[in-house]
Amino acid sequence: MTLQQTQHTLRVAGNLVLGDSNGGSGNYQLGGTGRIFAARDEQIINGSFAQHGGRHIVMQKLTVGGGNASYLLDGGILAANVIEVIPGGTFAETGGILQANTFNLDGGTVEGTLRNRGTFNYSSGSFHGKLLNEGVAVLSSNAGKLAPAAMGRQEKDDDFATFGPVLMSPVPRQVQSWPLQRKTWQMR
Repeated sequence: MTLQQTQHTLRVAGNLVLGDSNGGSGNYQLGGTGRIFAARDEQIINGSFAQHGGRHIVMQKLTVGGGNASYLLDGGILAANVIEVIPGGTFAETGGILQANTFNLDGGTVEGTLRNRGTFNYSSGSFHGKLLNEGVAVLSSNAGKLAPAAMGRQEKDDDFATFGPVLMSPVPRQVQSWPLQRKTWQMR
């Protein structure tokens, strides 16, 4: 089932769930002047959410994944306290405005250009694109998988371009901070 919203406001007092882990799926398309306001959590478990315009506000946590789920932000405004991409989930940002206090990549996939203005936490998953970090990025991963990219050229399409501090923790509980300005990090 696909639901298209291009005007008016949908207000959800409780949790909003798209699809389930038993095979049920749904597709939601938000555009035009449409607005969604979720007062609690929102989960995209199995299906897709495509935001081409409008305003999407999640007061608590937006979770993408758990089955076969995707979120495409290519227009409008997506605002959430926490966005979490887990296994089985893909988040793609190709346009629009992302306003998240915390973005957690915890086993899912990020594509496109992710503009972080809050805190970006990477613990596992695939990052196929660019991170434009204007906040704080915490990269907790295998130390052999993260290396500075060659300045002035792009070897692959997987970059971290940071304008704020980056905290790297190759081993849990051992966080080091480097105050970096305009440094590019590349996933390998």
